[in-house]
Amino acid sequence: MLKVSQVLYDNLTPSETDVWNWIAAHDQEIAKMSITKIAEKSFSSPSTVSRTIRKCGFSGIGELKYRAQSPHDPKKEGKIMNEIFLHHIQECQRTVEALDAETLLRIVHHIKFAEHTYILASGLAANIGRELETRLMLLKYPINLIDNRLIMANRIQELFDKNHVVIILSAKNTTPELTIAARHARDKGAIVISCCCIDAMELKQCSDIFLCGSHNKISHTQETNVMSYLPLQIIAQTIADYMKL
Repeated sequence: MLKVSQVLYDNLTPSETDVWNWIAAHDQEIAKMSITKIAEKSFSSPSTVSRTIRKCGFSGIGELKYRAQSPHDPKKEGKIMNEIFLHHIQECQRTVEALDAETLLRIVHHIKFAEHTYILASGLAANIGRELETRLMLLKYPINLIDNRLIMANRIQELFDKNHVVIILSAKNTTPELTIAARHARDKGAIVISCCCIDAMELKQCSDIFLCGSHNKISHTQETNVMSYLPLQIIAQTIADYMKL
């Protein structure tokens, strides 16, 4: 049942109180009703219904319908929020613990003395790659982001040589072109640095340095099957920070 705080309820006019009482008593029906229909059923006007909804703390008819179908449960929502915070804390902590200074300094050395550095990433990981590219460009390092999968698959071997560094960013390693590009880079003698959120064995075998972040799942998001990119972001940010040394 839809509920409103006593303070908000007491602030309603008599006509608004009648409207709210009708809405609360028919919350399972309003999902398919317009404001005009609610006004007709509650013997009021559309403007009174709209005003009542807002005065009861809802942004509009859309939120009211959503709440009617998914009743507000402070305890449940608080539990979900705590799970989200814990999820992010664990991801950050485990990712940072997986990074060691010696490996990061090796990466810094390779990038500093490379003739050119290429970042390979696709999808959402390309956003992280774009930020890393910008930060290293500001430090005056020759660097380019490649986020086009067709280039990775068909033209990438034309770019690499033994004086290059190739940084691969991938959360789940579900883009086969990245592994193909890593293999071509290794064949040309380039240094391949792969950053992932899972232990991708095939990509790992094609890499000189492999950094693996940590990912976690929480129950209320499992059905979406979307992996967090936060660990990948931490790895990229840490590399950029170390490049200032």
